[in-house]
Amino acid sequence: MTIYESSRRAKKKWVEDHPEQRQQILTKYNNSEAGYKARWFYRMRKRYGINNVDEELYERYKNATHCEVCNSQFKSNMHKCVDHDHTTGEFRWILCRACNTSDAWKKYFDDK
Repeated sequence: MTIYESSRRAKKKWVEDHPEQRQQILTKYNNSEAGYKARWFYRMRKRYGINNVDEELYERYKNATHCEVCNSQFKSNMHKCVDHDHTTGEFRWILCRACNTSDAWKKYFDDK
């Protein structure tokens, strides 16, 4: 048995023996900035297929206060949408829900 296998087995046993403590640790991490950021990156890459996700895009999303098309103010993160090209997976804009679900605005931005 290698050290790696031994440590994996020990970790698995600790998790099985301490479910409440494990849940507390996970909850604390998930509520932290690092946990939110990790979930955000995962969601952008895996769920939405955006392939140019990086720190700059994350900071742009986090700091966005207005839709980049209609300039309406975001009430919360729930109203922010990361628009991307569904063919190439390239990020385009940070939009409000209304602009994200409407394709009418795209004809004005063909050059971008």
